[in-house]
Amino acid sequence: MNTHDLVYVVHKRVGQTPLQAIEASRIERTIAEGIPMAYAGRLDPMAEGKLLVLTGKKCKEIKKYWDLDKEYKISVVLGLSSDSHDVLGRLSYSANPLKAIDADTIKKTVQNFKGAYSWPYPVLSSKPVKGKPLFQWFLEDRLGEIEIPESKGTIFNIELANIRTATPKELKKRTLEKIHALAIVTDESKRLGRDFRRHEVIDSWNTWYKTDAQPLQVLDITCIASSGTCMRTLAYEIGKKLGTSALALEIHRTEVGKYAQFGPFKFWRKKY
Repeated sequence: MNTHDLVYVVHKRVGQTPLQAIEASRIERTIAEGIPMAYAGRLDPMAEGKLLVLTGKKCKEIKKYWDLDKEYKISVVLGLSSDSHDVLGRLSYSANPLKAIDADTIKKTVQNFKGAYSWPYPVLSSKPVKGKPLFQWFLEDRLGEIEIPESKGTIFNIELANIRTATPKELKKRTLEKIHALAIVTDESKRLGRDFRRHEVIDSWNTWYKTDAQPLQVLDITCIASSGTCMRTLAYEIGKKLGTSALALEIHRTEVGKYAQFGPFKFWRKKY
């Protein structure tokens, strides 16, 4: 095998796109410009963690790696929502005081997500619809012309690790850190989704912060799921089941591989 026909994992940082992550890897590994590179398993700009990279002739085998299972550690804020289901979206929130949800209700609700699911793709996603990404339909205000596709898969295991409280100051600080980690795109032809609408998003967070914003519950969750499971949507769906709004504050992919279940036994059969 050629030394540039590789399959390996890089850590994608918050703020990087997958393409930026693999190009940084090209430099770190001194892979020549002419060698093709690809990734299997997209990570959102606000997410971080393991990204599987293929180089050289291995790029032709990419379909073998599309269906790998993933493990994530996510943090879900209750009481806030956004049009992207994560912090990189324009906020929506209630002006009324929020009542804390008891731990037993949260735990039972989270555990009920284990199993098969079918959810609409988030409108701010790169899922192609009629030849262009879904986010483009949203930004053009043309969602009424299409049917939003469903994402289907399986959550193999999901556990509530912690329930904590975060102040508005803490939430705003972390959000702005993540948004400012995005590279500023000056080439108009490459400004993905109007440069992520970063100024509009920051304005919405500042407006929320200036209201009588209150401390909010944050759920720390570990989830093992099939390929394509969107953690932003999981956060939104958890909030919906709890009768409140929710968004993903943190998304960290910790494992990539093949997850196996034999009766009561569950384990990673292969990891990258």
